[in-house]
Order: sequence, then C-alpha cells, then structure tokens
Amino acid sequence: MATYKRRGYKAKTNKQDQANQHQDSTTAEVFSSLDETASKTEQWVAKYQKIILGAIVGIAVVTIGFLGYTQYVLQPKETEAANELYYPQQYFELALQDGTAQDSLLTLALYGGEGKYG
Repeated sequence: MATYKRRGYKAKTNKQDQANQHQDSTTAEVFSSLDETASKTEQWVAKYQKIILGAIVGIAVVTIGFLGYTQYVLQPKETEAANELYYPQQYFELALQDGTAQDSLLTLALYGGEGKYG
C-alpha cells in the first residue's frame, strides 16, 4: 500500500516562530489598529445610541410632516386659489378683447362679481 504524510510534506513549525512572524508582520499591525478603531467606534455608538436613534426618528418625523403638509394642506389651497382666479382672468381677457364694455369688465376683474373674488 501507498503511504503518505498527512501534513502534505510540510515541515513542522514552532509555535514561537509563528508568534514572532505575527508580531513582525505589518499586516498584523494594520489589522490590530483597525480592530482598535472599530471597538472605539462601537463603544461610541453604544454610548450615544439613544441620541442617534432620536435624531433619526426626529428627521423622519419632520420629513413625513413636511410631505403631509404639502400634500394635504398646500395642494388643496393652491387648487382652490386657481379656481377662484379663473373668473377674474376671464373678465380681464374679455375686457381686452371687447372694447364696448371694457370699464365694467375691468371693474369686475378687479373687484369681483357674482359672488366671486376679484
């Protein structure tokens, strides 16, 4: 039968040699500094978690409030104002086109008539 070595013919390394390689490695230094920075960031987030969550919720409430105000308050008012402005504009256009009743049509356009605003 064929024999083989389980380690794939690699020589055994000493644990102390591995520790020295790990300490001398610049990659290990970079990763350890990243770990320290990450742990500091995690500590800061854990410390100010309620404030951060409150700020996010506050921004969401303000945004939803603004969108709701523009959708349900301003837009109907703009539609109503456009409807109310229709009659004075019609009177003004008729006054410019028709020269016979120009004074009365301009008066209706400025001051309103038939229960409509001017």
